[in-house]
Amino acid sequence: MAGNIKLEITFGNSEPLKIQVQDGQPLELLLENNSDSTVSYEVSLKKLEGYLTYTILKLELDDKTAYLGRSTKPGKILEKALPPRQSMALRLSVLSPKTVEDSAEISIEVNAKPVVVPSVPITIFEEVKIEN
Repeated sequence: MAGNIKLEITFGNSEPLKIQVQDGQPLELLLENNSDSTVSYEVSLKKLEGYLTYTILKLELDDKTAYLGRSTKPGKILEKALPPRQSMALRLSVLSPKTVEDSAEISIEVNAKPVVVPSVPITIFEEVKIEN
């Protein structure tokens, strides 16, 4: 037996997707940006309950990687900007020794937020000649 994780993924305000992820059975979810502006996908850990000794959950968001284990605290774990009309994969896999019988329930949330480009105020000065 190896690590066994019950995973609950919530995308924004939608109903949670409940799945089971086991060692050697990775899961890949496609995230798309169908808007005309760049969005930032943020993956947050909401809850991690159970018995994890040597088992970890590996999350990959394009070229960024995070590992969740027994000492991981709730909060933002991954963030990646996605340009308009592009897609990327969120990959999840369990890493565990074959002799370990760890099990856990993990809840993560995926949110897409628009990327706001900061504007810089520009002041134009006009040259004025002062005669004495």
